[in-house]
Parts: sequence; structure tokens; C-alpha cells
Amino acid sequence: MSESISVGLWNANGIGSTLISDVLQHCSSFSLLFITETWLLSSSRLPTNWSQFHLYGTPVPGARNRGSGGVSCLVSPSCPFPVYQLPSPNAHTLSLKVGSLRIHCLYVSPSLSSDVFSSVLSSIPLHSNTIICGDFNARLGDVVGDSAVNTRGRLLLPWCDSHSFDILNASLSHGVPTWLGFRDNRELSSIIDLFLTNIPLPDLESPSISVASDLSLGSDHRLLCLSFSSFVLDSSAPPDSSGSSCHPRRLWNLSRLHEPEPRRLYSSTFASLSAPLLAQLADHVASPPALPPDID
Repeated sequence: MSESISVGLWNANGIGSTLISDVLQHCSSFSLLFITETWLLSSSRLPTNWSQFHLYGTPVPGARNRGSGGVSCLVSPSCPFPVYQLPSPNAHTLSLKVGSLRIHCLYVSPSLSSDVFSSVLSSIPLHSNTIICGDFNARLGDVVGDSAVNTRGRLLLPWCDSHSFDILNASLSHGVPTWLGFRDNRELSSIIDLFLTNIPLPDLESPSISVASDLSLGSDHRLLCLSFSSFVLDSSAPPDSSGSSCHPRRLWNLSRLHEPEPRRLYSSTFASLSAPLLAQLADHVASPPALPPDID
């Protein structure tokens, strides 16, 4: 039996805590939402009951509580697949395991060199059933229906060919801009937010990409959603029966911690999920509340 998944993608140009509820109102059917260019700094959390995973940005000199870059993923409470964070292969990519899929979401600033862009691509582990998405700042011209090609596009196209990755924007949303802006009173557009996959297209059932062209959400990038059904997805993991979507129980086979990859995954997941608790405990130590907090 095939399963369905909807993967959202959006460049926020800085995500504020007050904005996230407005954004998620438009994502009620999504399984996951990847947000690029979050500007979030270490230990930041977004006020939502969606589970969240973060690749934090880097501090901006002279700007208080403001980062640059950063990638986050919010996972819907109704997502039917187990989601785990994998070690990031580079400083620009958030990597997750979703069922039997591996999804890598990246943001590569246009200010970075072509050599850095190439190294980011080459560092991503290419397992079967892989999706790579994000803001590549790569323009691919006629391949996706864009009006221009840039240096990154000339690097990305042969990389996709040599690694058997399909650019889904080319077949599912050809010619639909993902970035809209104005310069000198002229409307400009480009297609730089992309979905790539090495899953054979016949294995994707009813694939589609929707682009919310009329929805700005305070960013010049548009909200995208890739949806498909596929036999490669695996929802066989037992559902969370704890009654809490905010803190799902994660079960680990501790006998596998002698293996490097499970050990790295355990360490990175523990560090990510314990960060809010550590911050809360630090606040309680610094300013003890009048009443003891709920231990749960």
C-alpha cells in the first residue's frame, strides 16, 4: 500500500515568532514544512505544537539576537511517518530521515563562492530514496522555465545528470516563479527554490508541486509544496500513544550505539531535543519561580 506525503518549502527571509502561526494556517495539509533563511540562533524555538528541527544560523556582528542563514523543519502532529534528524553533512544543510526517505534541505547564500556551492553538493550523502530541496540561488533557464541561467545553474545541471537526480520543478511546475521582487519599478522573478530527487519518477504516484503565487507571507519567496504517494514511504513504525504530539516518545535500540552512524544520530538528536529543556532549567536556576514548575 502506498502512502502520501506533502513537503512544504519556504524561504522566510527571517522568521519571527509572531509570524509562524500565520504561516502554518496555510500549511494544514502539509506533513512537513522546511523553512530556509530562518535567521534563528542557537537554542531558539518557534511557538508551535509542530515538532521542530533546526540547523541554526550564524550570528551577525553588531546585530543582537539576529543570525544569518539557517534552515528549520516543522513536522505536523498528523504526520504519519517517524522523523529523525541526521548529522548535517555541511554548514548549510539540514538532514532528516522521514520514514524511509532521506530529505536534505539547504540554503546556500548567493554571496558564497562557486567552490563552496560545489562542495555543499558533493558532501550530501546520496542514498536511494533521497530528496534534496531548498533555496539553491541557482538559475536553470529553460530547464525549469526561468528567464536566465547563472553560474550555479551551470554547476547544478551536470551534477544532477551525473547523480541521476530529476529536477521536479521542471516537470511539475515548469515556468512558475518561486521568487518575485521589484527593482526600478519592474517586477522580476526567478525559480531558485527547488525540489530534486533520485527516486525514479515511475515510483512517485500522482506527484505535484503547488506554488502559492498570490501569498507573500512577508517574504519575496513563495510557499511551495511537493505532494506524492509512493511505495518507498514507510509508516510501519508504531504510532505515538503518549497523547502528546509535542513530546513524542522516541525508542532507541541501544545495542546499536557502538555503530558510528546510530551513535552520531543519537547524540545529535539528544542535543537538539534537550536544548529547550536546558534553557528552561537555566532560567529557573537564575530566577527561581515562586511555585515549583510542573515536572512534566
